[in-house]
Amino acid sequence: MTARNHVNRYKMNYIIASLLLSACGKSETPEPQDSQDPAVGEEMGACYGNQTCNDGLSCVNDMCVLDDSTDSMDMGSQDSTQDVDDMAAEQDAGVDMPDADMSMADMMMEEDMSEPERMRVMESEPNGGAMLDEVDPLNANELGVGTIGEASDTDVWFVDVQPGKFYKVNLHIPEGSELDAHLTILDAGRNDKSAGEDYVKIAIADAPEGDASMTFLTMGEGGYYMIVRDARNVGPQMASVGSDAHTYELSMDELGIQDVQGNTLSFDRTVITDALESAGDIKVYPFSANEGNELVVDMVASSDDMDGRLFIYSDTEKSWIARQDDRTIDNVNPLVDAPLFASGVMWVIVENTLPEATALEYSIAAELVVD
Repeated sequence: MTARNHVNRYKMNYIIASLLLSACGKSETPEPQDSQDPAVGEEMGACYGNQTCNDGLSCVNDMCVLDDSTDSMDMGSQDSTQDVDDMAAEQDAGVDMPDADMSMADMMMEEDMSEPERMRVMESEPNGGAMLDEVDPLNANELGVGTIGEASDTDVWFVDVQPGKFYKVNLHIPEGSELDAHLTILDAGRNDKSAGEDYVKIAIADAPEGDASMTFLTMGEGGYYMIVRDARNVGPQMASVGSDAHTYELSMDELGIQDVQGNTLSFDRTVITDALESAGDIKVYPFSANEGNELVVDMVASSDDMDGRLFIYSDTEKSWIARQDDRTIDNVNPLVDAPLFASGVMWVIVENTLPEATALEYSIAAELVVD
């Protein structure tokens, strides 16, 4: 233990003892030192009556300490005394005190690390989206709680978000739930088009009774729908599953571009290999360009397990200005080859459209033709 820590601990014990005696109505005069305590005038001992100490020591707060520790003892002494006063008051009130060896900084750090609980928003039926008002609103800091309570039930949530933001949506299956997670995200309709005509993405659980999650970039105005179903009710099987035991929790967290950014993209057609972390993730490649430049982006998946999709997002337009899914009917690898009709910061967005995909490696090469 360093001299400074020893002094602080000794001071704390001394002050706490004095305060407790005062609270109990006893004399504040300390008990006589036992034979093992430092002598008056010596290091860690009490000061002489004229507030002096032996050579090489200084009197600080009625205690003799080394001269070179004086500055460190003086700094924050008032705050530490107040902390001790508060601790003594809590003990007098019957509150359990933490270990005296635990610093105030440690206690504050433990308190700050606790994540605030999300506000729970319960679904309200009907919310199947048959009418525009049959949806439940949800914000990024909230937790949507619902149940696929009847056979083939569908729950629709609506999020009104600003364009140009990255979000990770998670459909969590609580312990004991019988839901087989199936999550769909689609635009709520923009540019006089119906919902889902501009953007659709699906995520399913990666394991039985597991969660389903996806990451996406918000583009354009109008917000997004998040649709929750049981996977067994989707597709040709139409199992008509649903009960009070088919419960779920839906949440959405904003990400920074550093959470989704891929390798540095070169525009000399250099081939770069990369991979998505999961079937629902995306990778982003930022660049700058001017209106009229021609952009070529060629993406090839490492296997047929992945069906890639490309978007060119313009920060100026707050939406995509070019996109491509399958280059031909027999080739699902995307290829963008288009003139740009905007200038400024842009992003090449790579994503996968097959929710069951597990092999997510791909190569990408790009060229920017500047006139």
